Amino acid sequence: MSTRRPGVLQVPSIRLGDAEEAAYLERTGTALQRARLNRHFPAPRRAAEHLRCMGRRVHRGLYPPLLIDARSGLPTYREWTRVKTDRDMAAEILAGLPPEAELAARARRAGRGIYGKQLLKHHYYNAIADAELPPLDHMEVRLRRVEPGARTAHFNVTLDKLDASGLFVRTTIDLSQRDSHWDHPMLTL
Repeated sequence: MSTRRPGVLQVPSIRLGDAEEAAYLERTGTALQRARLNRHFPAPRRAAEHLRCMGRRVHRGLYPPLLIDARSGLPTYREWTRVKTDRDMAAEILAGLPPEAELAARARRAGRGIYGKQLLKHHYYNAIADAELPPLDHMEVRLRRVEPGARTAHFNVTLDKLDASGLFVRTTIDLSQRDSHWDHPMLTL
């Protein structure tokens, strides 16, 4: 059951059960890798890795079941950003936890409790620490060519961004810039 908060966008979402989640993540990750996406799409291998890190097999129950945006059929924005944030903080969190063997011994002695949860965190952060995830926002500017006679340089700008709907969007702009000593506009699209 969801409660409506004024001013907060309510995203229609579907919460997957454990078996559904595992099948969804496996099929979606496989489809991404087999899709033969060209350079106009974000890296499919990294996106598949990002999906893998969302699953219960990796987080071991630390998080609630996966939420899928009903409009796009992809995980919600929150799911993408959670994994990215956790991966970025993994080294720091692992450094603050006792060694795995010590946590396992404490968890056996004291039952699941806090030590059991710390052991799960240790496993989770170890599993995602080196994951190669796609950046949630990235801009690349490439020089395409220079026309010295016309005093003009031509560039290609690519912006990859995870938008609020949970979709990765790639925007590509070709632009040219004239020498600043001229009285013409700096940029021409």
